[in-house]
Amino acid sequence: MPYLILIRHGQTDFNVKKLFSGKTNIPLNQTGIAEAKNAAKKIAHITVDVGYCSALDRTKTTLAHALSNNTKPVIVKESEALNERDYGEFEGKRKEDVLEKYGEDMLHKIRRSWDHDIPGGETLKDVSDRVVPYYENVIKQDLLSDQNVLISGHNNTLRALIKHIESISNEDVSSLELKNAEVIIYETDALGAVLNKTSL
Repeated sequence: MPYLILIRHGQTDFNVKKLFSGKTNIPLNQTGIAEAKNAAKKIAHITVDVGYCSALDRTKTTLAHALSNNTKPVIVKESEALNERDYGEFEGKRKEDVLEKYGEDMLHKIRRSWDHDIPGGETLKDVSDRVVPYYENVIKQDLLSDQNVLISGHNNTLRALIKHIESISNEDVSSLELKNAEVIIYETDALGAVLNKTSL
């Protein structure tokens, strides 16, 4: 049965400074590179056939390091559909500053809610509206062809995808968050349905 592997990109300086990264194209820092290399060890027992990433460098670099132990050449596909959420007017701002200005409840809504409006940016629902069709129409087809797939993604794009895959409610998705370089492995059946899940 094919595997679907999800890896959030490794740490960036924006993560360290607790800035809203969004669509800003920032590289992994040295810790992030080490995290991506460590993720490669966690999936070394699986031979990946196809790798996906966003158009942003932090997922491209994470994917390259995560595939470093793979035993065969990998088809790599890049898509803006997998880009991180656009945070609009909050892009590049310190989360602490947003907290001080708007309060804890509003900060939580900005970061984690399903459809709280982001001035000039995207809600998680907006992200889902581009990620899920790409998954169903493109990525899932590789799984149905019995190929092991690795997606190097962002916190919000992966949250949207996990919500879809696991049928998580609009309310419960607010508690879902992935750590940098966190690995999730799904074992799927011939129809693409999840049989087992492992988080590393």
